[in-house]
Amino acid sequence: GSNPTSGWAVWTAGALADPTTVTGLQFVIDFPNTHLFKPAELLTIDVVTRTAALSSTPGADTTANNSLSASAITRTGATDSPVTALDYSVVSVALATGGLRLEKKITGPGASFIPNGQTFTGKVVCTSLTETTQRDYTMTVDTTTTPATVPVVTVNDLPGGASCTVTETGASGQTTYTATTVIINPLITDPANFPMVTLTNDYQLAGLTVSKKVTTTATVIPTGYAFTVSCTFLGVAVPLAAADASFTLDDAGTRTITGIPVNSNCVVTETDPKGADATIMSATTDSTHSGSSVAVDNTARTATFTRLSPNDVSGVTNTATADNRFDAPAALVVTKKLLGGGSAQFGADKTFIVDVLCTFGATTQYNGTLLLNAGNAWQQVIEHVIAGSDCTFTESGLQGADAVVITPNNGVDTTVGTVTVPGPTVADPSPVVDIDVTNWYLTGSVQVTKTFAGDAGAIDKFARNPVPAIEFEFTLSCTRDGKDVIIPGGQTRTVTAASPVADYTGLASGADCTLTETRTGGASTTRVLDVLGAEVVDGKFTITVDPTVLSASDQAQPALDVENTYRFADVAAAKKVVNTGASAAQSKGPFELTITCTLYGRAIDAAEPAAQSIRADQVVTWTELAEGADCTIAETDTGGATQTTTTLTQADGSTGPVVEGTSVALLPLRWTGASAPNQITFTNSFRLAYTGSTVNFGSLLLFPGGLLLFGGLLLSLTGVRRRGDRGALASE
Repeated sequence: GSNPTSGWAVWTAGALADPTTVTGLQFVIDFPNTHLFKPAELLTIDVVTRTAALSSTPGADTTANNSLSASAITRTGATDSPVTALDYSVVSVALATGGLRLEKKITGPGASFIPNGQTFTGKVVCTSLTETTQRDYTMTVDTTTTPATVPVVTVNDLPGGASCTVTETGASGQTTYTATTVIINPLITDPANFPMVTLTNDYQLAGLTVSKKVTTTATVIPTGYAFTVSCTFLGVAVPLAAADASFTLDDAGTRTITGIPVNSNCVVTETDPKGADATIMSATTDSTHSGSSVAVDNTARTATFTRLSPNDVSGVTNTATADNRFDAPAALVVTKKLLGGGSAQFGADKTFIVDVLCTFGATTQYNGTLLLNAGNAWQQVIEHVIAGSDCTFTESGLQGADAVVITPNNGVDTTVGTVTVPGPTVADPSPVVDIDVTNWYLTGSVQVTKTFAGDAGAIDKFARNPVPAIEFEFTLSCTRDGKDVIIPGGQTRTVTAASPVADYTGLASGADCTLTETRTGGASTTRVLDVLGAEVVDGKFTITVDPTVLSASDQAQPALDVENTYRFADVAAAKKVVNTGASAAQSKGPFELTITCTLYGRAIDAAEPAAQSIRADQVVTWTELAEGADCTIAETDTGGATQTTTTLTQADGSTGPVVEGTSVALLPLRWTGASAPNQITFTNSFRLAYTGSTVNFGSLLLFPGGLLLFGGLLLSLTGVRRRGDRGALASE
């Protein structure tokens, strides 16, 4: 609120820009003198709320309990007396939850290739009031049964009314998958009756065509070029017919192998080139199919397919051709190479454009554009260019790369490839010229060090010396081109005071990164600093590289520190005694106060004993506690007092409301240099037991409020009751 003393603000409808800043509601009920609140009368306050879409804590029907209190002012004759705030019966709100069942169906002609024990992993995705929650799941197939079976998975504690479906990774080899959607019904409590999500995996078969090409000026062409083909699916060898696993082809011959599961990995090898001067392997696949790619090795005469693509309406989409060359004119083989740590994520799915111009004297021999991508093995071949022609190669756009180097080049401008087409020689009767177009996706690294500030003693006590050692966790998240950057080793690093340095490597150039500390070890403040000690706002920085330094090694970024502040805090407790009466001797004490404190979930101790003896009008102090610690003080020996109340000094230095009870949780401790001390007063009353009174009970109003859960926010409703007095006492 805006009131610096009470912390409350007057509610004005529509004036609050961010309702999530509200932590409590207080209602002040002011009765006119002409109509005081009388026995048997009833006053009701209705507050309409909407239950949160999702629960921030696990479990079924997660519940938020109230923290309601009520206070009043009573009048007896001419005397006004406050009634201490009291806790009343619990009012709770719960997020209704339910569950679903997940069944797996396996279809398609390729399903028989699934190995026994294959696991399927994915996520249950539920949407509730535009908010989304996810749960991991794992299913395992048993192929020893006919048909294969997958046990049903039950998922509990999902938001009631949510719309839920599932997603699945491609690691289980399916060609496609579909999933139904259900609505979670919290009224269904028997898991056997939960709504069923059906996840169907379809496994199709693909083909692979191997072709033979012979390029020569001779009239008699060798025959019987030998090939082998091998495939695996989900790590298990695919059984091929003997005639498909090993065969021979003549010039212009082809062999199509069918019945291979989509997403298999296959290798085609020409094992006998018949003494060809050179061999050029070419291959294609449908790289629009998730994960499909092909690579060739002209020296080893292989074509390697990753995740074989499915057939399309035109037929087989996976092809490999071996071109054996005998006394053949020169061929120009243009190959795309991707280097640098960022290439796999930011280059592998791109198509690169290379412009080629070849001239011989005043005539143009070739003027065209080559497209290089994972679907054509990153390679294109140019033939039928007259020997002696001069060719240049340039790339149109870097596709996010930091630099391109084309070889061979003139040694001055490495972004332009230059070649003079050779003619046949005795040493090289079928010349093949390799033009490599290499794109560099550079990366950077950043070193992050844990440092400390504050009180030296507090740093030692709460950060450096605890056993076991305090672990601090850094989290780095980076994005580039709208994608989350894959960080080698993951986003998090754990350090300690004794081992304070963490390294992040392989960070893609141009990535916008944010460094946060997700486990602070109880530090009161944490901030990210640069090498000059200046604060890095919100921990944000960008990976910057020098594009002229081309290396697979990371380029070091300016180092960062994550500074944690630890400071000491003290707590003072005072003792007051009232209404001593006949118990005057007893009321002098001694009494006992005991403090318990935790910092970031671990117990901490003061320099003094936790339990201290105190007498009336005395003050005891606990020192060398931690700023931000959570502490509770209990009067473990009340000396026979009939009532104990407490008042707590607030952050603004004001005195908080009177609260009944022998135990109180303090606000997070303020450091010793704060303007408002951590101070509490325990007041013991020794009033004799009540035996009668002239108080008019019709003048006492206690109006309990209720707690509501709104969007995960806890709202405390406090009623204030008064009779015949305009200066009400408000107490939370």
